[in-house]
Amino acid sequence: MPTNDIIVIHKLPFLIIWLLVLTISASTFAQNRQHADYVQLAEDVRYGRFVLGDLGRLAPYMKTKHSLPETCNSQTRKTLAVLALYVSDLAAQNAEVTRRDEQDNLWVQYYRAQAMSRVRNVLTCAPLDGDMWFRLSILSFILNLDRKQTEAFLSWSDRTAPHETWIKNHRDDFVRSYLNPK
Repeated sequence: MPTNDIIVIHKLPFLIIWLLVLTISASTFAQNRQHADYVQLAEDVRYGRFVLGDLGRLAPYMKTKHSLPETCNSQTRKTLAVLALYVSDLAAQNAEVTRRDEQDNLWVQYYRAQAMSRVRNVLTCAPLDGDMWFRLSILSFILNLDRKQTEAFLSWSDRTAPHETWIKNHRDDFVRSYLNPK
């Protein structure tokens, strides 16, 4: 009989670890489930989707106050950031604003600021995400922030993703077209 007590004591840490993993997995699954419908849309946006009708579809999702998990769930944070960027672009297109008069449209400014906040949330968990640094530099430029800040964000993008061509090509085009126009 004494050996049974020893076996139970040895299995107790495994049982506690198993319950801990199950609890964390269940909470992460619940958090990801509320974003599941939007993950595919975010992927479509990355591949060029731009449908003005999505503004109405995404409005309730973007207005919801999403509590970010205390752990860094980069998929959720990145989905929120990509969709916030998309909504800000759709709002600008819907309001028919140009680069010069974008500062006058309050709703577009609201959506741009929300997008900037979402991108910063991604970078707190994934500071080596060159794409998000590039997106932050574009937002900085659009919001007419200090040029040095925009260039610093571009520098971070270049440092963290120097050879990823899908980022590098867009970054180089942005620098040529807007920061160093001829």
